[in-house]
Amino acid sequence: MNATLPSPIAPPTVAAWLALLLGGWLLFAPTGWQGSEARATVIHPGPVVLHADEHGQFTAAGRINGIPARLLVDTGAAEVVIPVPLAREAGLVLGEAQRYRSVNGTVVGWRTRIASLHIGPLHLRDVPATVVATGSDEVLLGMSALRHLALVHHRGRLTLSAP
Repeated sequence: MNATLPSPIAPPTVAAWLALLLGGWLLFAPTGWQGSEARATVIHPGPVVLHADEHGQFTAAGRINGIPARLLVDTGAAEVVIPVPLAREAGLVLGEAQRYRSVNGTVVGWRTRIASLHIGPLHLRDVPATVVATGSDEVLLGMSALRHLALVHHRGRLTLSAP
């Protein structure tokens, strides 16, 4: 069953959304999600090296099903979290709505799978994700993708590579 996406909501403030997102979106992934695991394959040789911004956050340019996306690395997120407008543009098929617990309360999201997720030269396929109405245009790059990569953090740099 495909769910109907709501209209995007207006963001109250960028800082409020960042606090909400970085505060631990999706502390608990819902149970019962079945399917194949994401498989990381390297398209081009060499790792992706990200540099921390002034807030200590790591962002990367990426693509979801070929659509450009700004990815915010969030090891506290159980899954990749995608805003509604990007999900629409990327043609993601949504499952039924589910409730998720976050540090700021309960949110509604829709389970989906990303056929193709690019982080620089890294390419992951069939990645579990959740679509939410956040008011942000950033994608949280959560553990449903990151657990398939080698991560090395050293002196303000985060290196992502295929294991």
